Amino acid sequence: MIVFYTLAGLVIGVLSVVAGYYLWQLHLQKQRIKFAQQQSLEEQQAKRKEVNNSIQILARGTLQNQLTITEASIRISALLDSLSVPDAVRAEYQAFYLLAAKTSHIPIKDKWKALSKKEKFEFDRERESLEFEHADSITLAAKGILGKTF
Repeated sequence: MIVFYTLAGLVIGVLSVVAGYYLWQLHLQKQRIKFAQQQSLEEQQAKRKEVNNSIQILARGTLQNQLTITEASIRISALLDSLSVPDAVRAEYQAFYLLAAKTSHIPIKDKWKALSKKEKFEFDRERESLEFEHADSITLAAKGILGKTF
């Protein structure tokens, strides 16, 4: 009977050590997951802050005529989309989205370089006409976006 109790005690002891080891491993894994989530959150917040800063720079640049309102519209609408802003925000700044959509067919970068002078002139004339048409709404939107965080 003593042998039975000794073996039972030994088995219980070994199982307790194994259970303790797995509990410790689980604790460490939870800590690693929590740390990784915290790092991910901090990275997302830093990226969001960077994108918000870019939006502010573009809005100020628009108001100071440092870039065309077409370029500002394309960039700001894309940045707002990258932040997955709610539809209410998209509606509030629809002027950027509208001009970006109306000029989306105009080639950029290498495709622009490949155009003839005549084609470039025609696209520039169309863009300038659209910019003139939307200048007031873009200016209001740029003023409204200043100081906001998304």
